[in-house]
Amino acid sequence: MRLTFSSVFICLLCSGAASLGLFWTLNVKKKSYIYSKYILVGIMLIVVRCLIPFEFFYTVSFYSHKIFPFVQDIGRLCLTESKIPLWRLFLWIWVGGAVIKACYIVYKQWRWEHLLDTLPHSKYMPVLRTLLAEKNILKSIQLIEFPINIIPSVVGLRTPKIVVPDNLSDKDLYYILLHELEHYQSGDLYLIALSQLLCIIYWWNPLLYLLNHLLKKMIEFRVDSKVVENLDEEQRLDYSQAIINVLKQNCSERAGKLNTVLELSICNNYMGLKERFKNIFDYKKTKYNYVIVLMAVVLFFLSTGVVIEPYFEEPELLEGTYSIPEEAYVIHEFDGKYRLYVGDEYLFTLISREMAEDWTIYERSK
Repeated sequence: MRLTFSSVFICLLCSGAASLGLFWTLNVKKKSYIYSKYILVGIMLIVVRCLIPFEFFYTVSFYSHKIFPFVQDIGRLCLTESKIPLWRLFLWIWVGGAVIKACYIVYKQWRWEHLLDTLPHSKYMPVLRTLLAEKNILKSIQLIEFPINIIPSVVGLRTPKIVVPDNLSDKDLYYILLHELEHYQSGDLYLIALSQLLCIIYWWNPLLYLLNHLLKKMIEFRVDSKVVENLDEEQRLDYSQAIINVLKQNCSERAGKLNTVLELSICNNYMGLKERFKNIFDYKKTKYNYVIVLMAVVLFFLSTGVVIEPYFEEPELLEGTYSIPEEAYVIHEFDGKYRLYVGDEYLFTLISREMAEDWTIYERSK
């Protein structure tokens, strides 16, 4: 594998085109929840592609005659008397921004988990243990009730915790726990962590932030589908009501009761609540269309199979090289070294016999 400017450029070009393709598809296909499992496959392939922006052994190079040489010439420009090329300055900004963002996210996560460690376990831990046994989850998961209205979530890769507000009814709590445990079982924490890593590395790319939001939205659709798979009509209604109750309490806490309807409307536009409820009530289990998945995987490998390199004219290519004439020969000296000659003129010493075998080899006579 080889990391070059060209390989990074192709990676960003392909991932950007794929992201725009997903956004366009969702704009055309209004019922995005139907395609959530395929969109998640596409998003994860984009994430993996962005995390491996390399040239591989099977990568084929195509040459750009004008654009890439022009870009490289700009990158070599020096803006100051320190003779620092422009491409190096951009690289420092890129790496510096990624380090700052990584530190911010790690610190924010550390503070959040440290705060949760100071809170006692919920009195509803027996309910959680019952659900863990029903779902055959062997991992010990803690339940934390937060003293203010928050959106329930599962946090912590090593020591998972489910965080819920402390004012949920018993029925709402049951369905919220079903939802959060499905997040845990599906490995969504790892998908979101990979997405965050991508936003750290490419902190300057707005498309990847949109992709991160789309990932979370599709995860919610998929989790809703898994939760309601074995629920009847009345239970689906209770599950939907639990979602509304949690959001309504959270909106009231932040914006006041008069603005709750407005806040819920904004939340609907942002997270697709209307589509979530359609998904909950209209959901029917369907099989994967593996042809779509196979096409996505093929496109993924095609994006790694081509790279565009800058093309240089022959004089520029030959600069700093030496052309060895056909009449050159090699003499194997007493010290074991192979020295290349043209006539009586000594050129240089070769590293090994394998390199010397391109020419006729003579042994130095005693």
